[in-house]
Amino acid sequence: MDRMMAFFDGVFGTGAFLPHGQCLSWDGPLVALHATSEVLIALAYFAIPIAITVFVRRRGDLEPAQIRVAALFCAFILACGVSHMMGAVTLWVPLYWAEGFVKAGTAAISLGTAFVLFPLIPKLLALPNPNALRAANEHLRAEVANRELLVAELREVRADLEARVAQRTRALARVMENFETTLKGSAVTVFQQDPDLRYTWIHNPQSSLSVDEFIGKSDSEVFSRDVSAVTVPFKQAILDSGVGDRVEVSVERAPGEDPLWYDLRTEPLRDDDGTIIGLSSVAVDITDRKEGEAQTRILMRELTHRSKNLLAVVQGIARQTAATADNMEDFTVSLAARLQSLGESHDLLVSSDWRGASLPDLLRAQVGYFLSGDDHRLDLLGPDLVLTAEATQQVGLALHELSTNAAKYGALSVSGGKVGISWETRMRDDGKGVELELRWRERGGPPVSPPRRKGFGHTMVTYLVPRALHGTAELDHAPDGLRWTLVFPLFARAADPGDDPILM
Repeated sequence: MDRMMAFFDGVFGTGAFLPHGQCLSWDGPLVALHATSEVLIALAYFAIPIAITVFVRRRGDLEPAQIRVAALFCAFILACGVSHMMGAVTLWVPLYWAEGFVKAGTAAISLGTAFVLFPLIPKLLALPNPNALRAANEHLRAEVANRELLVAELREVRADLEARVAQRTRALARVMENFETTLKGSAVTVFQQDPDLRYTWIHNPQSSLSVDEFIGKSDSEVFSRDVSAVTVPFKQAILDSGVGDRVEVSVERAPGEDPLWYDLRTEPLRDDDGTIIGLSSVAVDITDRKEGEAQTRILMRELTHRSKNLLAVVQGIARQTAATADNMEDFTVSLAARLQSLGESHDLLVSSDWRGASLPDLLRAQVGYFLSGDDHRLDLLGPDLVLTAEATQQVGLALHELSTNAAKYGALSVSGGKVGISWETRMRDDGKGVELELRWRERGGPPVSPPRRKGFGHTMVTYLVPRALHGTAELDHAPDGLRWTLVFPLFARAADPGDDPILM
């Protein structure tokens, strides 16, 4: 114990201490060297915290723990700088207690820094060394170069793909343009529906509805109940069976107008797995065809009716001709002539689709056969009227009988004879409609006298034809030329209820 106390007294006792100047042998240059070194070290220590502070401020991504470590180092270095500065001061000013406290503080900060630094050693050791960093940088540069090359290749591929897409887009645009041009103004509508039979796409709708009025709606929401009652079960059956089919659908138009007819062809739409995902349909407007079929049926019925009437007329002509003929030769000649006359009238009707015949054309056809090309012997005077088929046949038969008689016995039997035919329309005496008066006049022929026997021709022009036309006829055997007048109502009906009006 005595030895320990002697050691402490020798080290820390009063006699052990010497002034700084004495330690430095009171050598001026030596003291200046120590003082300058202490000040420069202190300034260096002061500069380092400033640099660390600037670094921390400019580096904005440091964590709070890293900032606290930097602050601790700044405090440690700053304390060291103050210690060195106090070492220079005490060479002249004996502030030994102040210097001791500064160094004690510096020691505390140094110990604290050491305690903080030791746990950081594993983390610091984990940091890559400069060679590894350089190797990593080189690898990174090579990887960046490879990526840049890959990016360049991808850009080339993208440019090629964009060019191909643009080409395909133009091709698709041309196809769509051709599709639009093909369907524009056509009677074809194409559309698609989902499994709920709601329209997902439609092109060239023929109805008054627009495309937007179809999309998202079903047939029952777009069309009438009669239409949807046909189309919905038809389409549902295709969804259930997966087999396409076709049906003809009638769609009503405005009241009073004939319906539109469509030939609807529908096929199932499938995805890549073959699952039915909807329907694809084509609707073709066949209204004209349907109207044509209806018109054909009407024409066939009309043809049958007219054929029966014609056969009845031929039968009557044949029977009456046979009753008045003297022998078979006269019967054959007379019947052939009358049938030829009937054929002339039918030629005119056929050329007008059986709508009727022009009265002047009928007169020229029936009388012209007996003129031998000398048309100036026939004078026609009257408006251009169109007779119906029934009137054309009846008037034609009467004209044939008159022309035959004129060629045998009347004005057309001599070279100077002429026939004048005139006609006019006027109001009927009862004020109900209009009637036509047709006049036959012969002049320049042989003197005329009443016949001793009335044949079939007389019966035809005075009774059969007027009766068929609901009219009257007068036949006058005037000495200067035969005269015949036929009067019948226009728009009147013939004997059969199904016949057409006499004049159209």
